[in-house]
Amino acid sequence: MPISLVISDVDATLLTPEHKVTERSMQTVQRLHKHGILFTVASSRPPRGLLSLVKTFGLREPFAAFNGAIVQLADGKTLIRHVLSPSVCEHVLGICERFGLELWIYCDHDWHVARHTPFVAREERTIGFNARLESDLRKWLTRATKLTVVGDPLIVAQAEIAVLAEIGSCVSATKSRPRYIDITAREAHKGTVVTQLASVLRIPTREIAVIGDGFNDILMFERAGVSIAMGNAGPEVQGAARHVTAGNTHEGFARGIEDFVLRPNNSNKG
Repeated sequence: MPISLVISDVDATLLTPEHKVTERSMQTVQRLHKHGILFTVASSRPPRGLLSLVKTFGLREPFAAFNGAIVQLADGKTLIRHVLSPSVCEHVLGICERFGLELWIYCDHDWHVARHTPFVAREERTIGFNARLESDLRKWLTRATKLTVVGDPLIVAQAEIAVLAEIGSCVSATKSRPRYIDITAREAHKGTVVTQLASVLRIPTREIAVIGDGFNDILMFERAGVSIAMGNAGPEVQGAARHVTAGNTHEGFARGIEDFVLRPNNSNKG
């Protein structure tokens, strides 16, 4: 089946460890467009943290932020938005306090934290804008689009069990990295990015290819026609994908699209 749309994860997939886009990746996306294949991104980042990529690639298709809690156009128009309930946010804050973990609160445009830690500083460098330091996080719980639980991976793993046991039926909770649990509304995750974009763009899910490296990308793999795991992904993520490409230090994005999207598409076109 020919591919009509490619959805790519961003960090550690489309970007190198230095958070750069390689020239080969740029050329690969241009080749997709040349062959009539649409391209977009889906990330746990906030919309503001994706704008530079949107400009770099000249994205025309809707892109997904907050793991699908917001689907937006390049001009800033929001097509889809899912907000967490205040009661769920209060419960997550309680879990963070119980385990001694940090909570980051993302609203549509801003990012709110209680302390400026090294992890906050690193995230600021990654997404390109600063967090807002708050004396009282609770006042933002009524506007949260995504929560991130942050801390030592071993403790985060314990907190994840509590999140899933206590509010798992109300939210989508996945680890984008061992140190982070991303929490969004139940209907907002990378799997629904595939089905939502399929609906918006009127493309069957079997004609969508996805590529990623994180645990949250497994949900994309389950719903797309073609799934590609990065070589730098863990064994569980690689095992969930149909194909595995090279790592993001060895042009894994470009090679994955070339090998599993462009070449098959060219063959199908005769």
